[in-house]
Amino acid sequence: MLEFRGSRWTFSVPNDGLLRDIGRALWAILQNEPSRDARAPSLLKRVVPHHPSCSLLYYKELEDLQKILHFPEQLALSMTETEHKLFSQVSAIAYIRYTTCDLTGSEVLHQNDIQDLLQRFNEVRCWVTHLVVSQPTDEDRRGVLSCLLRAAQTCWNLGNFHGAAQLVAGLRSEKLRPFWASLAEKEDIPVLDFLFSVLEYDVTPKSHDAINPHYTAALQRALAIKQCKVVPFFGVILRRLRGILTQCPSLAVVRETPAEVISEPSCENFSSPLGVGGLINMEKLRQVQLVVDEIQACQNHATEQQGHLNSKLNNFEFP
Repeated sequence: MLEFRGSRWTFSVPNDGLLRDIGRALWAILQNEPSRDARAPSLLKRVVPHHPSCSLLYYKELEDLQKILHFPEQLALSMTETEHKLFSQVSAIAYIRYTTCDLTGSEVLHQNDIQDLLQRFNEVRCWVTHLVVSQPTDEDRRGVLSCLLRAAQTCWNLGNFHGAAQLVAGLRSEKLRPFWASLAEKEDIPVLDFLFSVLEYDVTPKSHDAINPHYTAALQRALAIKQCKVVPFFGVILRRLRGILTQCPSLAVVRETPAEVISEPSCENFSSPLGVGGLINMEKLRQVQLVVDEIQACQNHATEQQGHLNSKLNNFEFP
């Protein structure tokens, strides 16, 4: 049964294969529809351009995850394995290159692994929304919601903040507004509200590197655990870099009065027409380096974890 804007259609298909094809086609349409959520981060509103060969890159994996939906902890562990490998493949410079190209409207000439993170984020987000809206009754929707919330909380506890953000984004979809309206006066969901408030923040002119303190504390706790597979939320990294590049001027000018920082006329050019009197704004470089150090700390943690595991395997002795 398909329901859209108050109308319902019932499909009768001769076999499961054709039903799967219909579901795949509907999912592809759903995935490539831009988000209408005004509170969604601007960088995450961009949907990877549709291409038949890559539009459903993670379809098979998500189809398998759906089979263990009622085991949310196992679902979260499986997602963490995939996303930990994906994050480890993205270099720190890729985040900077993607952000600068996004600000200037330039096309990334070389393959950028950030697009893989965006691709996965969009597919999982749409998958979560589809899981809820495809249920035939409100009771079934509540059951799926309960499983997804437990999976999101487990991802957060495991240090997979990227996975938690994907699940929360799917549950916050505009397409689920009628469902949330039916629950608004009956139930309070503190887990969802907490995760959304922690993973969603606005960069302000006064504090371009502001991060929710709960997220920072959780990230540091995860890095302190050797066995934890830490996957930071890439949306926080991109928004932080975007704030630094747009709000911090690249050059400062020296005059007879103390050094004065000159604001840039446009974020499209990352240099100011100040001539030979301009000095590089080291504070801007320092802020960018702090973000890079955080990315590298997470990736070094993954490398050390793998080395520790290999050492244990090499020293293991059979009885």
